[in-house]
Amino acid sequence: MRLSESTAPGPPGRPILGHIPEWRKDPVKLVTDAARYGDVVRLGLPGETYLLNHPTHVKHVLQDNHQNYCK
Repeated sequence: MRLSESTAPGPPGRPILGHIPEWRKDPVKLVTDAARYGDVVRLGLPGETYLLNHPTHVKHVLQDNHQNYCK
């Protein structure tokens, strides 16, 4: 399954820049705040960037189907 903006919630970002300024200033705060949006969160960073907050999802991406995902 491929996620898109319409299926993965995320914190509002700036036009064009997305979350790059927040990432450069304090990446831990950005990730911590974004985690409140759910188990799968889309971030406005270069490429298709998702934050996975559930152990089952992390295992799926990093272990079970690692060949299908860019990390």
